[in-house]
Amino acid sequence: MLNLYSEISNSSPEHLAIIGEDKQLTYEQLHNQIASLACKLVSDGVTGEPSWHPFRF
Repeated sequence: MLNLYSEISNSSPEHLAIIGEDKQLTYEQLHNQIASLACKLVSDGVTGEPSWHPFRF
């Protein structure tokens, strides 16, 4: 799924990726929002590894 998103967003960044009732995002806009969120999460100390596991006691 990620490969398909990357392929479409690179080849057609101006195409609509999300259509909501009152807002639309192109692939380029979606990519920019995802990158912004990722930077914020990293600056807040979030990593790809969970610090807890729901089944560990």
